[in-house]
Amino acid sequence: MTVHSIVPTGFFSPPKTDLPYIFTETELRRFFEASDRFPGYCNSPLLEYTVPVIFRLQYACGMRPQEVRLLRRTDFNFAENTIYIAEAKHCKDRRLAVNPDIMQMCKNYDRIAETAVPGRIYFFPSPEGGAYSHGWLTAKFHQCWKMSGNGTTRGVCVPYDFRHNYATQTLMRWVEEGKDLNAWIPYLCAYMGHATFSATFYYVHLLPERLSRMDFTQANGIIPEVYDEEETK
Repeated sequence: MTVHSIVPTGFFSPPKTDLPYIFTETELRRFFEASDRFPGYCNSPLLEYTVPVIFRLQYACGMRPQEVRLLRRTDFNFAENTIYIAEAKHCKDRRLAVNPDIMQMCKNYDRIAETAVPGRIYFFPSPEGGAYSHGWLTAKFHQCWKMSGNGTTRGVCVPYDFRHNYATQTLMRWVEEGKDLNAWIPYLCAYMGHATFSATFYYVHLLPERLSRMDFTQANGIIPEVYDEEETK
C-alpha cells in the first residue's frame, strides 16, 4: 500500500517579499533602555510612562500594533492576569493570559494614568483622550530606535516586528523545552489571533537553519497522510 502526503494548494502563506526584522538580544536591550529614557512633554504628561510600557506590552504578548493602541482600560483583568482583545483582525476576539510581571507593570502604569487622566477610556490615552494613531506609534518606535544607537545597517524595522519576534522566540523556546510543535502551534495560532494555522507555520521558516531540517517543518508533519483509495480496495 502506497502512502502519499498531500498538501492542499494554498495551505502555506504566500512568500513575503520582505522578511521580518528579527531582533538580537542586544538590540532589544538597547531599545527598551532607550524607551526608559524617553523624554516627557508638558502637553503630554503620560508620554514618558506610555512609551516604555506600550512597547514592552506589545512585545511580551505579540500583539498587532493596532491591538495594543486600541486597548481600553476595561480590557484589563488584573485579578486574573488577562487582557481581552476586542474587534481584532478577522473578527477573532480573544483573551490573553499575560505574564504576572508584565501585568504588574501595566497595573503600575494604570495607577499613574488614572491620576493624570481620571476616568479615561483607552488604556494608553492620547493628550486628547482618544487612542493614539498608527503614525504616532511608528514615530515613537523610530525615535526609540534612534536613541538606542542600534542603527539601520541590518535594515529598517517597524513596531509590527515585535509581533514577528514574539512568534519566533516562542517557537524557539518550545523547541528548547522539547515540546511537540505540531501539538503546540494551534495554541500559538489562537493566542496571536491568526485566521489559519498556515499563518502561524510561516514563522517556522524564520527559525535558525538547524531547525529547518526537523520533522515538524516537513509537509507530512503538518498534514495528515492520505492513502490512495484505489490501492486500498
